Amino acid sequence: MRIYILVLVGLVGSFGAQAQKYSNEFLSIGVGARAQALGTAVVAGVDDVMAGVWNPAGLAAAPRLDGMQIAAMHSEWFGGVGRFDYLAATLPMSNENRRLAISAIRFGIDKIPNTLSLYGADGTVNFDNLKEFSAADYAFILSYAQRGSAT
Repeated sequence: MRIYILVLVGLVGSFGAQAQKYSNEFLSIGVGARAQALGTAVVAGVDDVMAGVWNPAGLAAAPRLDGMQIAAMHSEWFGGVGRFDYLAATLPMSNENRRLAISAIRFGIDKIPNTLSLYGADGTVNFDNLKEFSAADYAFILSYAQRGSAT
């Protein structure tokens, strides 16, 4: 009898651990055409505005003469149902060895039909009651990097 209880507790506990696996999963999609082409293996080699997402320390490696950088990306997932949007900007600070970046990421599904009020009390269908809504996840990332002093 005790073994059955232990197995039951183990199974229930494992289901709870698996549910946490997908929290903020949209952040693992990645940004940038180069990163997508390389299978997101760009963490060590990014030195532009995309570094705010991949590796904020890479901002310090951006060329000193580069001023403000802006990037935008849009991709569609699941046959155009899901939309992934990215917008970022980075600019050097007054000390040319420092750089600040802000990134915004959105993954959403738009124009979902809400059919809760589609049927009237008498069972008739009224398509005028059909409304649409959206479900989206957002992430905002603020990054700062400073180039080390040369010795």
